[in-house]
Amino acid sequence: MKKSFLQTLNEHLKRYPLMEPQDFGKLAFQSEFGPEHMVSDGQQAESFLIEEWKALPIDNIAGILQEKQVSAEQVSESLCRFPLSICGSVDEVKLLAHLFVSTAQEHGGTVEGLEGKLEQIKNLHISGMEEWTAAWKQEGYPPVHHSRIYKEAYQPHYRLIQRQYSDYFPVLFEIYRLLQRKDPAVVAIDGRCGSGKTYLSGLIGKLFPCNICHMDDFYLPLGQRKKTGWRFRAAIWI
Repeated sequence: MKKSFLQTLNEHLKRYPLMEPQDFGKLAFQSEFGPEHMVSDGQQAESFLIEEWKALPIDNIAGILQEKQVSAEQVSESLCRFPLSICGSVDEVKLLAHLFVSTAQEHGGTVEGLEGKLEQIKNLHISGMEEWTAAWKQEGYPPVHHSRIYKEAYQPHYRLIQRQYSDYFPVLFEIYRLLQRKDPAVVAIDGRCGSGKTYLSGLIGKLFPCNICHMDDFYLPLGQRKKTGWRFRAAIWI
């Protein structure tokens, strides 16, 4: 079931009760426009992210393969805040930077969409929100930072990425590590019909330089599928 922006607002308010008007504005801005304004140079974005990650307290670095209660936070149907503390190595941070830049290139929004979200924030009756929003609108809705109170209380360190990237981060990281070896790599995705093989291979093909070979094209050509139906398991080789 799709989650409304108002539901997302309430979840963030419950988790971060000290949110100020500009924190709500930032959430609305991120939900609509994503991280496009934050990326002008991919290499620079990666360098900044690595330095920010290195500055985190060591006990905050969870590591993606360790079982810690750290998770991405939804800001819209397609976007989430992915905490830096999930990354347990520089390579994981580099992958996150790659996903962050890819998200910035893919996502876009409109002023009308932003204003629609700001209207929904009014339902929460946040003190000072109306005045802050009016001043923000006069400035042309520029990107905003978290409030000082929010930063001091919650120490936010994250990057906006597509939710689909967050869901498959461990798998994407293993493929990323294979590619760092500079040797040819073969990845097989196996599963029953409708399990998401084509979807995952599409993500991989979009993010990494690779060729995708659908095994369906070998054992069940397109022209025969309507007659035979989908009764067998399939696989995709990358």
